[in-house]
Amino acid sequence: MAEGIMDRPRFHSLARYLKRKLPCGDLVDVRVVSVPPRDLAGGNVAFSARRGRFRICIEKGASTNNAIGMLLHEFSHILAWELDLDDESGSWIACAQKTVWGWYLEWLGGA
Repeated sequence: MAEGIMDRPRFHSLARYLKRKLPCGDLVDVRVVSVPPRDLAGGNVAFSARRGRFRICIEKGASTNNAIGMLLHEFSHILAWELDLDDESGSWIACAQKTVWGWYLEWLGGA
């Protein structure tokens, strides 16, 4: 797959796997969307209190590697929030990101 072209089946396979691993995964929607150029991050997560769901949006122009990196990052935020970790202290990095990357390595072993 050329750099800059997302392998969507692979990306969505990982998203489904992470949703199964995450305790609140049934409350997570993952979307590949056009992101305005001013959003340099290329991805984000938000919680809708009205819908009671998390929504992860990843830029459709991202390469597979970048999209997967953003997906892991955004799932780490959700796990940190679910574990009630202080997202600003950096403690979520040590716990949530380690867990999510562990899930990614499990997925890679079976992919």
